[in-house]
Amino acid sequence: STREALLESISAAAAEAESNFLNDNASSGIERHHVASLLALLDRLRLCSVKCCEAISRWRDHKDSIRNLTGNNTEGNVKGWWAVTVQVTGGELYKASAAFRSKVKRLQRDRIEAKKAIEFHYLGVFPTKAEAGKVYDQHIAKEAARKGTNPNRLPQKRYVARKCGLHFAVEPEGAPKHRPCEQCAVEEYASSGGNGTRPPFLWEGANYLLKMQNDCQFLSEVGALSEYLGKEFAFIRNPLFLAPDVLSGESGVGPTTEFLQAQA
Repeated sequence: STREALLESISAAAAEAESNFLNDNASSGIERHHVASLLALLDRLRLCSVKCCEAISRWRDHKDSIRNLTGNNTEGNVKGWWAVTVQVTGGELYKASAAFRSKVKRLQRDRIEAKKAIEFHYLGVFPTKAEAGKVYDQHIAKEAARKGTNPNRLPQKRYVARKCGLHFAVEPEGAPKHRPCEQCAVEEYASSGGNGTRPPFLWEGANYLLKMQNDCQFLSEVGALSEYLGKEFAFIRNPLFLAPDVLSGESGVGPTTEFLQAQA
């Protein structure tokens, strides 16, 4: 998408801004020209994020209208279909912590490595075992290429039958066993009319509105940008790059963080 392409450009511009700031010996502090190109891209990304939210809202309305026209069920609870779930690495839970040595044994602590969340993303439902396995393998190949590793080092698939006796699944070996049937849960949800809940727009298996809240987190590590905007400027849960007083609601202008999270 256009927004994803902008994120890649912003990543490159962030590295360039950092280099410009560090190599400018004539300036004693951060100046606008050091981060001008990066700020311009962030302004475009903010507008693109608004357009994405509007497009997702229209897509949700369209899905709701289809569900209402078809009696809340477009496919039915088809027996023998295969759901595909993959394991992905999520956001960072905590950073690495250096070892601490003390003469008092109970105060000593070994080094703790950084830890990232493990998430399970849903890729879809497929009529045959072969087709479901192929989709899983394609995802693994794509993920291995992205990480620059061998596909054999990523979680291998396993074939399981759900407890309902109607459906099956392809999932990673590390996934929790004896999970409830996804297809039956969707069928139950659809038959109840959705209980007022609107469907999420998925991008590579993840809710895109939730992804938008954290996919600019890497900008907090760009020293030049943080210095220019101020240490209190938030890049996490702030997809519209709102000023701190606007984000917190203290200014009385613009949406609060709680409002943005509720829309997801």
